[in-house]
Amino acid sequence: MPTTFKAAVVPEAGAQHSIEDRELSPLQPDEVAIKITATAINPVDWKIRDYRVPLDGFPAVLGSDAAGEVAAVGSAVTDFAIGDRVFFQGIVGKYDSSTFQQYCKMPARLLAKTPRDISDEQAAGISLATIAVVTGF
Repeated sequence: MPTTFKAAVVPEAGAQHSIEDRELSPLQPDEVAIKITATAINPVDWKIRDYRVPLDGFPAVLGSDAAGEVAAVGSAVTDFAIGDRVFFQGIVGKYDSSTFQQYCKMPARLLAKTPRDISDEQAAGISLATIAVVTGF
């Protein structure tokens, strides 16, 4: 896993994204680092940027739905291995867990293995679609 990578960063409230280098903080024992191969645009992503919804602060990395490949695992992670394909909903406001970047990290319990018969592009939208269905009932 590289020490630095590219991320789409919103430098200040209401600003457009700019591509910048960043790095992840060290993995916690229960976390997985993921190389993002596909990300979806969730309505919350553009609403945060355009409507200046408060975050922890700026600069910020947005993005909340993605798929990718496990790049590293924390010492307590047993359900995932390097190279596994996964999909997940990132954590908005936690920039190491946002998805508009080449790598992110997530608690292992929030990941799912991507079925072999679907692409990463399809998997990246599963979280948003599932939540929309569940909240519609």
